[in-house]
Amino acid sequence: MNRIQGVMTIYLREKWTWFWTPLIVLSSTLIPNLIISAFVDYFVSLTFIVASASLVYMFVTGIVCVPQTFSFAISMQVRRKDYFFGSSLMAAMISAGLTVISLILLLLERKGSNRWGLQFVDGLNIIELFGIMFVLFMSCFYIGLMISSAFQRFKAKGLLTVLVILILTPCLIALLAAYESGWQSLYVWLTSIAIVELVLWSIPISILSSLLSYRMLRRSSV
Repeated sequence: MNRIQGVMTIYLREKWTWFWTPLIVLSSTLIPNLIISAFVDYFVSLTFIVASASLVYMFVTGIVCVPQTFSFAISMQVRRKDYFFGSSLMAAMISAGLTVISLILLLLERKGSNRWGLQFVDGLNIIELFGIMFVLFMSCFYIGLMISSAFQRFKAKGLLTVLVILILTPCLIALLAAYESGWQSLYVWLTSIAIVELVLWSIPISILSSLLSYRMLRRSSV
């Protein structure tokens, strides 16, 4: 446990990456949209916009954390196993913080508006919403971590392979679905997906990404 805490200490020194940057992302997303919504009527949920930007942040953080900290941690005699679990715990803490902020915005927005995007969370209690958003944040982090771990393990070839798989897989699924039911039916199906279904799909993706990241980090050189 002490070694895992040591990994977290390394991350805590990077205050810009783990603390100031998410606050800047949230502020730069929320404040302009609040100003615009005061003058122009539009129906997009502000919480939906903020949460989307936060998901992108967690994805990017997963990509940059390995190049920034892996070599230094290993040089400090940190085991690769401890590095992985320390990174996961740090990501969980940030994801929990972003989830709480998003939920506060969501509760405030639900009381005063009926914007598009809020219907995706109708009928869900606060605990369910916390679990859903937390899982989505962690899934984005692990996908980014898998990309950076592939580069650490296999360099450019590994990175290219992972990116091709990540890009081609959803494209092929969309083409097959469109071939079977047509683009219009595909659009209707995509817009009818409940957020709970999205989370259920993201769980195995998150587990697979974390396992692959762990395996590649275990075999990566400094």
